Amino acid sequence: MKHNQQRNTNILLIGTALSYNQGTAAQALSAYRSLKEFNPSSRFTLISPYPSSDSKQCAKYGINMINGSLARLLFHFPSILREYKRADVIISLHGDSYSDDYHAFDIPWLPSSFLPWAQIFWGILLRKPVVIYPQSIGPFKTRLTRFLARVALNKTRVIMARGQITYEYLRGIGIDEARMHLVVDSAFLLEPSPPERVEEILSTENINKNTAPLIGMSISQSIIQFSGFKERGERRGSYITLMAQVVDYLVNKLDATIVFVPSVIGPSKELDDRIIGHEVFSKVKHKDRVIKITNEYTPEEFRGVVGHCDLFIGARMHANIAALSMHVPTIAIGFSHKTPEIMMSVGQDKYICDIKGVTFEELVSKIDDAWHNREKIREDLESSVKVMRENLISTIGLIKQLLSD
Repeated sequence: MKHNQQRNTNILLIGTALSYNQGTAAQALSAYRSLKEFNPSSRFTLISPYPSSDSKQCAKYGINMINGSLARLLFHFPSILREYKRADVIISLHGDSYSDDYHAFDIPWLPSSFLPWAQIFWGILLRKPVVIYPQSIGPFKTRLTRFLARVALNKTRVIMARGQITYEYLRGIGIDEARMHLVVDSAFLLEPSPPERVEEILSTENINKNTAPLIGMSISQSIIQFSGFKERGERRGSYITLMAQVVDYLVNKLDATIVFVPSVIGPSKELDDRIIGHEVFSKVKHKDRVIKITNEYTPEEFRGVVGHCDLFIGARMHANIAALSMHVPTIAIGFSHKTPEIMMSVGQDKYICDIKGVTFEELVSKIDDAWHNREKIREDLESSVKVMRENLISTIGLIKQLLSD
């Protein structure tokens, strides 16, 4: 058995990327590092939708990369199929895209669940063990997509639901509970960069960690389309105004320094958080108390910076996970079930704001509460994150068994 555990194994990572998005990169890297510990000689391959940028990132970590762009999928699929055939286990890292809440390839009539289903089903057809790494799955809004999900997911080996809402939803549509496990997002396992590297970044960005309080903000370019305002332009303007008001409130009440930390920077301008951060900044009165990070950093570096904050307000889920994992009191602004289930998993669900109806009064009320109770929240997070990390590591151990068989 020991010999089998150390044999060369091929692990295929699907549904993720290392570029542009701190969240997907954190998921992929935490999966890579956790599974590498089980078998250091494993060969990892990532099917990337952004091959030109991911090639450099993959080379840095020793991960093989296959071009998984749309053009490649359409015209050169055999090269991708070869990696499926070579794989000993396939790891799905689709985050929250296995859902009908979005559209695949920006095609209005094509649910976003189609692409994850297809990527997973190819592995099933080839009789490969498929593992659903921690994800928020659903909802599936048509009979067809529910049927396809039920067929595919019930053929996988392990399903890790990254929250109670996902777990209950999957059970409700007929997914076999024997293969389901309730865990937290894998990014909770990612460690921050070494202190000396974090100090270097703080210096580069002119962030004085001894300036108290230091409050981080993740302002999302994407969340606007899910807010409750009627017109896109009105939604954008209202969200920008709300964020600017919150910044000025924090400066006036707490004498705070605010750091804008972009979690997503592309690949398109429509997804780049730095752009909307600049728009918020333009409406802030106390511009001298705002630091805008515009450089690109690794998820580990990002985590190290966020860890120096006294409070965090985030509209990007993985920015919030970075803060929570570093025991930073966090106010989460969300639009789907992924936000409440992540906050619930670490006992922080009272600090959730739904973008569809959030007001300035509600947001600052939660901020005031979190600030007043910040020391207790840190203690609670230290305890709850430790327990959830241990549970996740134990569940990931099931993949070790698959690799050993």
